[in-house]
Amino acid sequence: MKKSTHPFAEIIMIVSLSLFAYAETAGHWTFSAGSGTTVADVSGNGSDGTVAGPARWISQGSESMRFDGLGYVDIDPSAALDLNQQLTIALWTKIDNTDMNITMSLVSKADPSGYELACNPSSNTITIIGENGLAVTASDVDLDTSWNHLAAIIDNGNFSIYVNGSPQTVSDSATLDDSWFADGFHGMLDDIRIMNTALSVSEIESLAQEVPMQTTSSPAMRIGRQSSITKFAGFSTNISRLDFKDITAIKVYDLKGRLLLSRDLTIKNKINLHDELT
Repeated sequence: MKKSTHPFAEIIMIVSLSLFAYAETAGHWTFSAGSGTTVADVSGNGSDGTVAGPARWISQGSESMRFDGLGYVDIDPSAALDLNQQLTIALWTKIDNTDMNITMSLVSKADPSGYELACNPSSNTITIIGENGLAVTASDVDLDTSWNHLAAIIDNGNFSIYVNGSPQTVSDSATLDDSWFADGFHGMLDDIRIMNTALSVSEIESLAQEVPMQTTSSPAMRIGRQSSITKFAGFSTNISRLDFKDITAIKVYDLKGRLLLSRDLTIKNKINLHDELT
């Protein structure tokens, strides 16, 4: 990116936008601790997890956890996670090997009110299972070894699956019998959320644009969470009060580096950035 020769000629901000308040979050695990045996639930509902087996913390710009098929995080579920009529599971995943022809469990909860999200890298499938084994599968999904955002929704018996914010074609719903089994996960997981509502397409798209980022503040500040609030990486300010007299341009990027807003400014061309972004 070309830098201006004037230190105040252009202001560039990196933002994380979120539409989801804690009222809709049944559980949220950001893996931001980076060490220890506890994976905190930052939703406030108390469903903290305990690292079991050979799962290990990874720090690559964002804290996450790597699993080798044997390790896992054991969650002590609160009543907030007893969901069956409406729920959304959303997470970031990085699969180790796309040639692995096994169905791997990403998130699972036992009955009552059980559900599970699983994938098979070799067959390029993602499966969401609801209560009593009712399930659908998305096929021909490009499960590569880069970071991908997966989301699955159960909405009163209707199922949908998203990859990087895009809806996938799913099979007709079917009931899986007791012979269906998912192995442990091989790869990395980050920013797992379980919502107590069926998110809309636009809300899933917004979640997929959020990239978990490393922070030294509390886990609750790791990514934007509050409705209609813009959070700025590096500093916090009321943008509508900035003095634009020495600024000729403003550019706002999301955490993936995509340009959200670009404006050339003059003293007579001030803008309310909050209104532009919301």
